[in-house]
Amino acid sequence: MKNPWIKFEINQIDANKTIRDMLSRFYIAHKKIYKLELNKVVKLNKEVTKLDKVLNVGDLLEIDQTILLSDHVKPYKADIDVVYEDDDILILNKPRKCLVYSDGVDDSSLTNRLAYHYETYYPILPVHRIDYDTTGLVVFAKHPMILSYISRLFEEDFIEKTYSCLVENPFKGQKGVINGPIAKDRHDNKMRVSPQGKKATTTYEVVGMVDHLTKLDVMIKGGRKHQIRVHLRSIGHPIVSDPLYGHINKAYPNLMLHFKKVRFIHPRTNEWLEVEKPEDF
Repeated sequence: MKNPWIKFEINQIDANKTIRDMLSRFYIAHKKIYKLELNKVVKLNKEVTKLDKVLNVGDLLEIDQTILLSDHVKPYKADIDVVYEDDDILILNKPRKCLVYSDGVDDSSLTNRLAYHYETYYPILPVHRIDYDTTGLVVFAKHPMILSYISRLFEEDFIEKTYSCLVENPFKGQKGVINGPIAKDRHDNKMRVSPQGKKATTTYEVVGMVDHLTKLDVMIKGGRKHQIRVHLRSIGHPIVSDPLYGHINKAYPNLMLHFKKVRFIHPRTNEWLEVEKPEDF
């Protein structure tokens, strides 16, 4: 349903704060906060209000998101797998060989597919991306305030991200940490561990064996492009059927990497939200 208004029933988290302070808590840019105030599109208990108004428990805050609208997303008819949904957040399970967001050529991305199933005033947009061949969780924001909030959590590494993968070669130990800056390889379309790269940390734990392959749970800090794939390759354990950093396994011809669990503080409740979609391997 198309509705330009975002509604918040004020609880203890934002009680005794001004509306401006609440918007800042969601990491809304100062320029956008100014536009909201200038256009008088914020209501408190059904009346247009100024942003220095102090909030109380039980107040109804409404924000017209019209001036925060982004580009239209072209709908694409295809099934989606909804793992979690509430008033603010939608989390989908992405299939392999699917873009998270259109590259301008392919409009069959997960975001385009979502637009077919949800007719909303504001496009439901992803707050992060995973690789084309990687399966698993993708977090979407239902409105601009949540988009701003969760995007900042990802940028600041305030999101706990757990992946599952199959890799080549057995490990000597059960756990390990890979600290290696990651940079773009100047000679091809790959990433590599390099002293000139950006900081990245990958933690892994062996959870079992599958057909002589090692199954890992992996957590990352940094979220660099191809981080898990590059780091595991750097210690001699490329992910199975990685076309860039390993080789194709005939028994498992697809990249065996799955984003299975995400955990972060939900802005409405100030409590941890944990969502998991187990791997199928």
